[in-house]
Amino acid sequence: MTRRAEVAAYVRLWNTGAFEGIRDIAHADFAFRGALGNETRGFESFMTYGRSTHESLEDYYCDVHHCVSDGDWAFAKMRYRGRHVRPLLGFQPTRLKVEWLGAALFEFHGGKISELWVLSDLHGLRQQLDRNKALVDGA
Repeated sequence: MTRRAEVAAYVRLWNTGAFEGIRDIAHADFAFRGALGNETRGFESFMTYGRSTHESLEDYYCDVHHCVSDGDWAFAKMRYRGRHVRPLLGFQPTRLKVEWLGAALFEFHGGKISELWVLSDLHGLRQQLDRNKALVDGA
């Protein structure tokens, strides 16, 4: 499987919410830093983070805009989006859509993810959440 295909398999987990699939594509102790700033190690804590994200953002979906790879590494520019339905980053739900950009750096060993570090535009996301709050409060 190519690195791009491995990244696509990871993205499918997020888009379907089938987080149990992480066991097939990552090492048992893989390190993960998520787009919302949380850090986990291993399957269970990753799946808890993923489910929590899906609970806060209904219809959560991520797109890969670009993906490049070199040896055991892959780097992807991504867009995340969903409808804010539960508390997120200290903001109460508005039921309005949000979207933001991020970048993911994947490290692979033996054909599986060993580490994944995601950096995203949390400042822009917080601004959006704040604007959405003002829209709802002013309604």
